[in-house]
Amino acid sequence: DPSLVLGLDNVPVEGDDRFSTGQDFMTMQRIGVMQEFTSPAKLRARTEQAEAKVELMRADEREQRQRVLEETALAWIARRNWEQQLEQVAQWQSDNALFDRIVRAQLAAATGTAMDALAPREEAADIASLHDQVSAGRDQAIAQLRRWIGDAAELPVSGDIPTWPIDADTLSDTLHQHPELLRYASEQRALDADIARARADRQPDWDLTVAWLERGSGYDDMAMLEVRVDLPVFAGARQSPRIASRMAQRTALEAEREAVLREHTAMLEMQLSEHRRLLQAKQRFTDILLPLADEKVELAMASWRSGEGELSAVMAARRERISTRMQSIVTTGELQQSAARLHYAYSDIDKELVAYATGAQP
Repeated sequence: DPSLVLGLDNVPVEGDDRFSTGQDFMTMQRIGVMQEFTSPAKLRARTEQAEAKVELMRADEREQRQRVLEETALAWIARRNWEQQLEQVAQWQSDNALFDRIVRAQLAAATGTAMDALAPREEAADIASLHDQVSAGRDQAIAQLRRWIGDAAELPVSGDIPTWPIDADTLSDTLHQHPELLRYASEQRALDADIARARADRQPDWDLTVAWLERGSGYDDMAMLEVRVDLPVFAGARQSPRIASRMAQRTALEAEREAVLREHTAMLEMQLSEHRRLLQAKQRFTDILLPLADEKVELAMASWRSGEGELSAVMAARRERISTRMQSIVTTGELQQSAARLHYAYSDIDKELVAYATGAQP
């Protein structure tokens, strides 16, 4: 922007008329405009610095978005996991009521013992204890979810968890999209802009001043034209150290990024290995352990009803079945959380947010 120039010239400072600005003296009232002309290299460097700062702030925002999305998904999955466990506890409670009626009926028919009547009550106490534990876990999950989505955490959960495709080759190719790694690119650009600014400071700026000088009635008015040029003669003590400092910072930043990249590569491999383990464990529950637990309860019940088995075997089989079901739910939740971590760490967060905003993704 131009600057307004106001001033007084030729004001006497000695004698009887010192500091007098009357019309009979050569004092001149000066009014003018001064315009600074910055070198094009400095203007480009300033623009690059501003753009780099904006990009760095966007990188910070992207990193925060990734964290919020991931933590929200993990908290939602945890709450849904606890509620699925509550459903299993409620089912066990319903089975216990039916089991209690069967035991009482056998006692009435004189085919059972008095000790058998205590078994459903003992099981009911176990159910109540498990219900308290699972309810506490659900409340804690809601509290964690409330941190990310506010009062909406109290609403009933609905819908299915997204099926995030987990492919090792794809994730390895998108490793560079991790927000922490993307931020390094923004920091490098900011340092490059600082280096360009320091180098541009070696080039001189200049400014032009045009002024009108009004003198007394006995004198003619005058005009003034002034040009000033910077003389960066101390570049070795000013700009050069700044350049060297920024260059050293950039070298250190590149080394740090390489270390973080290796860390994330190792982390990705470990997460993929854990995901494969959980996937196999879930499949094992579905194909083997859950059917075996149901079959074991049916065989124990059949043996007890025929009078050949003990009621304690039935109780043990029922406890083992509910334990297997609960472990299956926990394993499934861990698998879903593992997929969420992999997805949100290495997917295009900005693209996904646009998809949510436009309704292209539920």
